[in-house]
Amino acid sequence: NPLIRDRFNYDVLYHTDLSRDRGFSNNIDLSRVNWGNYDLVVIDESHNFRNNDARKDKTTRYQKLLNIIRTGVRTKLLMLSATPVNNRFTDLKNQIALAYEGHTHLVDEKLNISTSIDTVLKKAQQTFNNWSNLPVEQRTSKNLLKELNQNYDFFKLLDSITMARSRRHIEKYYDIDAIGKFPTRLKPKAIHTDITDLED
Repeated sequence: NPLIRDRFNYDVLYHTDLSRDRGFSNNIDLSRVNWGNYDLVVIDESHNFRNNDARKDKTTRYQKLLNIIRTGVRTKLLMLSATPVNNRFTDLKNQIALAYEGHTHLVDEKLNISTSIDTVLKKAQQTFNNWSNLPVEQRTSKNLLKELNQNYDFFKLLDSITMARSRRHIEKYYDIDAIGKFPTRLKPKAIHTDITDLED
């Protein structure tokens, strides 16, 4: 533990561990994990929590995480994702709902937006849908941004709750010697197998 001098304790678990109440994960006995005791939960690849489809017969990982945030210590949530929106703005809304304990239908004055998160993202989705139906020559990113700019609350919302950092931004403004370089991407190798080898 590199942070032991700071008396900082952490566990590394997987999204799927939320659905388990026994067995081991990273040498941690899941039957002894009290999810409500964590001060901070960091979710890498948080877009895995973009779906909030409730089931009658079992508690989903999404519902379990939401229950953890609502109960126990005042748990903070940090979500990391390179693709927060996969298909629709509902993907983003569901992730935000985790941080807002499910209350995205309420107006949050701290966000400095005039309506609820639900309303802002619903309007953004409608704007995107209208843009998608334009003739292909008009369907440019410039036109999409122009339309989204009319929904001023959309950008206010994004500025209030997200931090976006591209690889180029990090390399330009951060001390790479201190934090380490990005790994070098290798070209994929094509492996050819002789069909006669498979027959043998």
